[in-house]
Amino acid sequence: MRKLFIALLSALLCLLLSVSALAADGLSTFQETQTYQPGMFSDVKAGSWYEAGVRAVYTRGIMNGTGGKAFAPSQTITWAQAAAIAARIHAACGGAEIAASDGAWYEPYVSYAAKAELLPSTCPEGAAAASTTITRQELAGLFANVLRADDLPPLNDQSIPDLAAVDAEFRAAVQRMYAAGVFTGKDGGRFDPKGSATRAEIAV
Repeated sequence: MRKLFIALLSALLCLLLSVSALAADGLSTFQETQTYQPGMFSDVKAGSWYEAGVRAVYTRGIMNGTGGKAFAPSQTITWAQAAAIAARIHAACGGAEIAASDGAWYEPYVSYAAKAELLPSTCPEGAAAASTTITRQELAGLFANVLRADDLPPLNDQSIPDLAAVDAEFRAAVQRMYAAGVFTGKDGGRFDPKGSATRAEIAV
């Protein structure tokens, strides 16, 4: 069931996606719990490259807006937001529930992700999770923890020119994502491990 998650990584890190390993009905695992109306997010333009992705993740409760009528597609994703996405996907795939909390909006998700051992060691603690941008290599590490090794069968042997720049903790995760065809490079195939990703990219 976790193979459906490959669909949610499609534009992650400004990279191109290959969905060869994705089951055709992958997203059907998620129930559509919310209704998307065109124009409900004032900053999601009709026909934009990310509109369909926003619709898909919103209707399935994987991502929400950032307040008011904003989705903030160009905003870089924070640790708290990434942890929430990872926790929701992991819980949906495993039939688990994310316990409610009276604290900050992200606390239940970070707590769930921590207990499920999804969070890389670099995840900041407390309120810093909501204000700290997660890097590309950390995103790869986080989402690779949601998946088992057999959920990402190798599809190609693409090399990563800047693999040596990826921290040791995340190197295997980055290689898995590349080998599975989830990621291809930016300029010249570079991964740009210390770079960031936008909410639009994650949605797609």
